[in-house]
Amino acid sequence: MDSRHLSLILLTLALTPLLTATACPPTGGYVGAIYSQGLSVGEVMRKLSSSIIANLTKPELGVFVSGQVRLEAVILHLEPKEGGIKAYIVPGKRYTLLLVETDKHLSRGPLIYAQSLLSTILDASKVVVVEESQNNVIPPKPVVKWLELEKGVEIKPETLRCGASSEFKEELKPAVGVIANEIDYSLSFNLLKEALENEGVQVVYLGYGHEALAEASGYKVVFFLGGHKAPKTGPLVTPLIGAEADRIFKEGRVILNRSWGFGGVAFVIAGVDRYATRNAVIAFVKGPWMIMVEGILGLEGETRVMLLGSSGGCGTLLKPELNVEVKGRSVLATYSEQRPTPCFRFVIRSYRIEGRTVKVWLDFESTSKFCVECIGIIKGKLLIGPLEPGSYTLCVNGICESFTIPS
Repeated sequence: MDSRHLSLILLTLALTPLLTATACPPTGGYVGAIYSQGLSVGEVMRKLSSSIIANLTKPELGVFVSGQVRLEAVILHLEPKEGGIKAYIVPGKRYTLLLVETDKHLSRGPLIYAQSLLSTILDASKVVVVEESQNNVIPPKPVVKWLELEKGVEIKPETLRCGASSEFKEELKPAVGVIANEIDYSLSFNLLKEALENEGVQVVYLGYGHEALAEASGYKVVFFLGGHKAPKTGPLVTPLIGAEADRIFKEGRVILNRSWGFGGVAFVIAGVDRYATRNAVIAFVKGPWMIMVEGILGLEGETRVMLLGSSGGCGTLLKPELNVEVKGRSVLATYSEQRPTPCFRFVIRSYRIEGRTVKVWLDFESTSKFCVECIGIIKGKLLIGPLEPGSYTLCVNGICESFTIPS
């Protein structure tokens, strides 16, 4: 945001007496996160167009107005149904503000949800402060703090009741939360609970709806049972599933993981119906995903390397690619390589852990005698963990990437 946009902040005018002694108490509030991340409106819009929520909400270029302050913003409605979460992204040269409308109790649940959906755009590790403010504080405290950091301008907000503000340093609970409707709770919750508690993990059922979402903001790991068509929980699950919704109908069930809030992970375990969701939960607890849960929660355990899945598709790739995503104390890696046809998948030949270097060797395995005539790209997803905090290098078939496990 350059000097031309300063005209949007009308600070030279005296604040008019917008509130009187008889003003009503707040009916809602705002919670905002400020990132030490410079962005432009154009960058935000481009990144949104390729994000998981691109098909679910149409971003709008607009203005956030509070009293005499007017800020250029990208406005998002983060739920497909009426009464959803409204968020504002206010870009700046050095700092970007994510401002979300919340309830009068200043729940951080909507902010955690918004950050989770926008994790490919806003880097949670760059959050410098989280501010909360009732909606009878004008302008809201997150806006005041952003103006101070980005513009060097100090404003004293007009208010009848002080909102709370704090550094975002609260400890998340060493447990997992589960959001599910009554049907999926009765059929699937106990399966998940028993498996996790056998690994020493506390499991808490949070219910469903916005109150459950508020509770979920306090957990590093959150499970959503049921798909985007599930009664009551569907509107919350839909943005998390994004473009993967088609897989539920093609494959019958899906197990997905998404960034959750500021350093956590959300798992969506869903099927085409309630019984398919139960089968998906069974597949989850019997599969390698438990390693990731242990790693995120910092539980002790032997470091393992597992192949979560591999498939081929048509396409071209100039050279092999390796992408690494840290998930707590585990790492999710995606490795891609070119083949003459797409009818192959990866299998692990061997792996070795040498100090802070993890080396993995993958081989190809044919998936069909008859194959479509196109050049193929074979992708494989690897899960490595748990790992101790520190800097590491992961090498897959000689392609290496560095990453850091936070303390």
